[in-house]
Amino acid sequence: MPLYMRKDDHGYKFVRPIPQDLRDQLGKASFIKRLGPDYRKAKTVCAEFTVETDRLLAAARSQQDQGNAKEAFLKLNAWKRLKTISVTPELPGQLGVL
Repeated sequence: MPLYMRKDDHGYKFVRPIPQDLRDQLGKASFIKRLGPDYRKAKTVCAEFTVETDRLLAAARSQQDQGNAKEAFLKLNAWKRLKTISVTPELPGQLGVL
């Protein structure tokens, strides 16, 4: 039987817990989906849903990592975050682009 497939009185269901650090972001503790009473069909749907939940978890983790990177950057000293601008004849054109 596949890893996230469980048998109950009504057939099979997909149950995959969500990591603790992503639960607030996804708004639930587990992915749960009814797969039906047929074992072969349930096994196929379980594999498809495993791939889909892998993608959702990876996207949530990526979004979380981006947020952490922004926070770390903002915690740096302002002098390390700011870039120096050299005064050259091209400066008005560069500022216009911004």
